[in-house]
Amino acid sequence: MRAIHTTKHSCIIQVQDNTSRTREETAPNTTEGTVFALTEAEALGLRPLTGRLQSLMLKDDFLNWTFLLAIREANLPLKLRHIYISQHPRLWRWEHHHHLILTLYLRDLQMTILLKPTWPTIFKSMAHLAPNIEFLSLDGHLVIQWGEESLPVIDEPTLLSIGALLQLKSLRLPLISEALLMKLLPRLALLPKLERFYSEHDSGHEQPEREPPFIAFPALRSLRWDHSVAILPHLFQSIQSPNFSSLYIAQRKPIISFVLRDVLQSLTKLHGSTLASFIHHIPWFLWSRNRDIDLLQGHITIHILQPLLDCQNLTTLELTGHIEVRLLPDDIQRICGSLLKLQSFKVATDISDEDGNPLLTTIDLQPFSHLPDLERLFIQFDGSANTADELKSILKSTSKLRSFNVSISVPPASARDFVSAVKRMFPKLQLLSYETATDSTGSDNDRFEDKPKTRNWDWDKVLFKLRSKREI
Repeated sequence: MRAIHTTKHSCIIQVQDNTSRTREETAPNTTEGTVFALTEAEALGLRPLTGRLQSLMLKDDFLNWTFLLAIREANLPLKLRHIYISQHPRLWRWEHHHHLILTLYLRDLQMTILLKPTWPTIFKSMAHLAPNIEFLSLDGHLVIQWGEESLPVIDEPTLLSIGALLQLKSLRLPLISEALLMKLLPRLALLPKLERFYSEHDSGHEQPEREPPFIAFPALRSLRWDHSVAILPHLFQSIQSPNFSSLYIAQRKPIISFVLRDVLQSLTKLHGSTLASFIHHIPWFLWSRNRDIDLLQGHITIHILQPLLDCQNLTTLELTGHIEVRLLPDDIQRICGSLLKLQSFKVATDISDEDGNPLLTTIDLQPFSHLPDLERLFIQFDGSANTADELKSILKSTSKLRSFNVSISVPPASARDFVSAVKRMFPKLQLLSYETATDSTGSDNDRFEDKPKTRNWDWDKVLFKLRSKREI
């Protein structure tokens, strides 16, 4: 063991090799082979900056972790509330240094699960050292492939310890099997403050033996689901929160239409009065891996969507990605006549029937112009099926629509009339996206929500000051 002893005017940081230690020694947990000492003057210079630090992003960067260690060991004020760990710190063994990030002040922890033994160590100490965590986001795989062997990154008891975080409000789980999820759900259901829950399905073949009984979720507001939809009716019955308002279903293949209708009937029966957002999305990149799927099984009509038309508070209705929704002009009338609070309507509709006849035209979209709060519209239709005189007959409305993604092909000769008609229909439009034979503008329809990772300039100042002291 070797250590640096400074004068009475400096802070002491000791370094150990973990091979031997006398009983009298009380060396702090530090990195192997690193010596880093701050004088009292240097510590005082950093104190105002570290006192203002609120958030920190940690990457696979030896310097970042060493600076964090130096600040903590110098007893500088450090009350980090938000920590983002984007990569595993491979360059030094820090599994014994979780005290650097797990504190009573920590409220938001986002990290990537990659390797043992780091994360199990963190989880076992989390509820004790950081009991006030409100937002926990985990990304990655719970199982890694090591040669021909599959190794769990976190064992089952360790993962279930999430249920001890009684202040938790938002939880995003990594890729997890449905069997393991069924064991975790009863514990999550008892969390008194859990409002948002996002669970992503692991592609393994392990299936749950049965759906466990659990009734609670007293505060749940938002659910993002990437598992079998057959579990959802059971889950809806378990949600006791009077404020459940948002369901996002992300799938790797189309839901068989009658199954989706059963899910929607169960949802609206139990939570239709509070439901504000329903999103069903099949990402295109996942569809490419499932080319043997029969798309007709997932064909959606107004009959399937009927339960949602009774949700008077619905503001967001989106069916996007590799989904085919067949809507006729009368269906548009029914939707706009029933869902008067819609703010976002995005549907990947069929453009024509089996004979090639257009299902919707530009004029058929006029009911959308009468929705007082609609701001975002994405719908596919035939933009060339109306004559110039028909398009000019469209009257100006008071619509507040800001963004309109048409995703159709308009003949160049009629593009001007088409744009003029759309602008009369939606006079406050700021973004119009459509295609012609010679020019195209567009945006993809994939949807991703995550907390922005803001840059903390105070931390940059700390790094600058420490780098100017010495290089490691």
